[in-house]
Amino acid sequence: MRTRVALVLAAAALIVLGVWSPAEAQTTTTSSSTTTTTIDPAVVASRAAAAILLPEPRILMNPDASRDQLVNLAAWLWVEPRGPQRSSYTEGPTTLQVTASILSVRFDTGDGETLTCPGGGTPYDAARPEADQSSDCTHAWRHSSAASGSYRVTATVTWGLGWSGGPLGTRQSSGSIDVQVAEGQSLDRPPTPLPGQTVLGGPGATDAPGTGDIRGEGGPGASPREGHRRSPRSRAFGSSSPGA
Repeated sequence: MRTRVALVLAAAALIVLGVWSPAEAQTTTTSSSTTTTTIDPAVVASRAAAAILLPEPRILMNPDASRDQLVNLAAWLWVEPRGPQRSSYTEGPTTLQVTASILSVRFDTGDGETLTCPGGGTPYDAARPEADQSSDCTHAWRHSSAASGSYRVTATVTWGLGWSGGPLGTRQSSGSIDVQVAEGQSLDRPPTPLPGQTVLGGPGATDAPGTGDIRGEGGPGASPREGHRRSPRSRAFGSSSPGA
């Protein structure tokens, strides 16, 4: 009995001195418990899909966009990069990889028309014979761009996103270039001579076949008039620039 009274008095003394309190005792007994938070990987994947940086598509053409296109001449269109884009994303203890692949590309060709192609379009390979290649992603401008200077061509790529757990929807990115379109024509016959001129290269002519020079009637050695030479047939792809 005396021992119990002594312990009570000792505890009271500690309380008065501020060294110990019942609340501290309670905190001590509960501080050993821990809480574990679980993050749903699907939620992290959806956030990763929203955060992935998609590249701006680079528009490529044949004939090359750096040269004038010709009215009514079909040009190939495609975009780069074409391969899947991958990105790792970490949130808390969870790390996963999201992949973006091109589903389709829509070209706004600047003349009021649009063209949608599966994938990123078909690249033209200059190392392969022209006859062995084809594309369903081509466009021919019907009018020259002389009035406006150029046509603004915009490619909008639709990307399909996914991770190991399944699809994550789609996102888009876009890029633009300016394309100049010139009037031109392909001739497979000699041009019509102007009054007082003779077309050389016809039946019985002695000049080089197919040159189609137009000369005045000053006889051999007369200079051809500029702008009246026969134009060679234009090639749809891989040709030299117009006027070259």
